[in-house]
Amino acid sequence: IDPQYVRGLKNLAILLSRKGQFSESIGYLRRAVKAQPSDGQARAYLGWYLAREGQLQRGLGHLTEAAKLSPRDAEVYYYLAIVNGQMGDIATARRHLRKALSLRSNYPLAQQALTALEQAAP
Repeated sequence: IDPQYVRGLKNLAILLSRKGQFSESIGYLRRAVKAQPSDGQARAYLGWYLAREGQLQRGLGHLTEAAKLSPRDAEVYYYLAIVNGQMGDIATARRHLRKALSLRSNYPLAQQALTALEQAAP
């Protein structure tokens, strides 16, 4: 499969997501993942967009696979943290946020989320 094809699918998905069209984005990302199953970024976006559409368990599955494929991608761990938090697994969310910050120390979204979780802790 031509990597340019997969890149194009991901770019279309990102553009659509910026317009709030997540369900359309998901279709393009599914095609990208089918064409190139080892693309961690495509899996991460697919997982994130599925979660944004309320499909938390499916999203978590793709994000978990994305972390295996792209273990140095801080964004994947941020997405994992948010989804785990939404599912009520705060300890895992914290762990993923710390991992994201260990990979990219200047990651304001991850730092804000971790601070919020730590302030809310009993």
